[in-house]
Amino acid sequence: MPGDAPLLERLAGLPAVSVGELVELLERMEEPGRDPLLAGLAGADEDGEPAIHPLVAAVVEHLVEVARFMQSLQGRQYPALGQRQPLRA
Repeated sequence: MPGDAPLLERLAGLPAVSVGELVELLERMEEPGRDPLLAGLAGADEDGEPAIHPLVAAVVEHLVEVARFMQSLQGRQYPALGQRQPLRA
């Protein structure tokens, strides 16, 4: 879509972020639904607790698993991707 081009150009100019940093950021957010970047992707569950969209949680969990797999191939471990509880969806 034509309106997406400026956003995509801005996103392309941002520095890369590791999966571990992404997971840590999402876990630290007390109210993800109030963050304009996550508008529509975060909110509250039926108990009123902060939660992210199930698809976002699934994608992030998949990225974590891919990063762990890549680490195992390289014989490395990064603490940021240690054993974590799945993100609440």
